[in-house]
Amino acid sequence: MSGAFLLKMSGQRFSLHEILCIGSSLLGISSIIFGVIEDLHIKGICIYLQSVGCSFLEVAINLAAIDCFKGDNLSMWLQNIHGCFGVGGLIGPFSVYYFQLFTLNAIGYPWFAIAVIYYYLHTP
Repeated sequence: MSGAFLLKMSGQRFSLHEILCIGSSLLGISSIIFGVIEDLHIKGICIYLQSVGCSFLEVAINLAAIDCFKGDNLSMWLQNIHGCFGVGGLIGPFSVYYFQLFTLNAIGYPWFAIAVIYYYLHTP
């Protein structure tokens, strides 16, 4: 909710590309820091930044779906996208069981790599 509020307060200054880059970077870097740092206050800040990054990604994916799938099939595509988030919610506990304390660190590196890929990826 705070991520969506920050995007709204920015006055729509960011493009979808920038929102994806910022959200993935926030999610990746804060996950890596969460896995490395032991201070409880820093971990709380990292969890907040992760929620902001997830909100940025959620807003960007929904806006991209609305732009791409205009017409009758929009609701079907939005339901499919949110279903993928649900599958991630089902798989998540198994990753926590496997990686244990290093779960967020293990997830952070791929998210940060995706942010770099998003940065160099441009629309034709």
